[in-house]
Amino acid sequence: MSEKSKTIIVAPLDWGLGHATRMLSVVRWLSESYNVYVAVPQSLWFLFENENVRIISLPGLNIRFNRTPLLLSAFFQLPKIIIRSFFTKLAIKKVVRKIKPDLIISDNHPLVRHKNVPSVYITHQLNIQHKRFVIRGLLNYQHHKFINRYNECWVPDTENHYFAGDLSIGKLKIPVKFIGGLSRFQTTKEISSERFRKICILSGPEPQKTRWANQIKRPWKDEKGSLIIGMLPGTDRFEKNGELTIASHLSDSIFMSMIKQADEIISRSGYSTIMDLAYLEKKATLIPTKGQTEQEYLVRYYKETKTGAPIFASKQEILENVDQLLGN
Repeated sequence: MSEKSKTIIVAPLDWGLGHATRMLSVVRWLSESYNVYVAVPQSLWFLFENENVRIISLPGLNIRFNRTPLLLSAFFQLPKIIIRSFFTKLAIKKVVRKIKPDLIISDNHPLVRHKNVPSVYITHQLNIQHKRFVIRGLLNYQHHKFINRYNECWVPDTENHYFAGDLSIGKLKIPVKFIGGLSRFQTTKEISSERFRKICILSGPEPQKTRWANQIKRPWKDEKGSLIIGMLPGTDRFEKNGELTIASHLSDSIFMSMIKQADEIISRSGYSTIMDLAYLEKKATLIPTKGQTEQEYLVRYYKETKTGAPIFASKQEILENVDQLLGN
């Protein structure tokens, strides 16, 4: 890494891969002008190992989503979450003392901040959805309380809420900037790859991810040209299972090529996946993870007719926002 004058820490939440993958383009843009450290649990290191950054090990929350509703699953794991949160705060204090960052950018990780360092919080959920009004109010109150500790909130959506709908509508005490959508493919060059007619993109926390993979795997086993992405460990690995091909996480160029060539795509309605599909101008059958109210809302929202065109974040805008915070 070349010598640069200022240092930025980027820390995405370890809730599946979405928060990390949507930060890939931001990390690449920033690393051209700044020393960038990516603070993630070891389970996410592979996403950033080939980038021009240094990786800091950070304790993950490691929340598992079982068949019980999301809030109930989180409640049962509360002791583990509290312990891991404590160690995360300690880790951030140590990192700040050691590398003296000029800015912290946290993607939905409310514990990654420091009172002496300007900090940005990235989220598309200013209005967490829940069918019960009281629970929805409590969730948003607590989330806003966390966000308001930061200097700014960047929302990966447009000002007319094209991508997130009601999810990105909310008032905070700190400045809110709608930066446009974020996709890992904004900084990716397409390459030629094998073509698959039918693709399933796995995403989300375990063990739901594996359960869904097994449900898809059985009926697809005899379908020629079918592929399930995200079922194997590692990167760019492929195995045949009858007529079905199962794959690991894919590097961006291969992933982009396969998605663009597919005739049929099935995926969870995760927000990062939706932005990736929009960037590639591909339609998909979206299936929400049961109990995840955000995904259930997004499926309903994307059945509506959109007005306007999707707008994505730009390198220039991101760098200008950073320069303002750093006083450049």
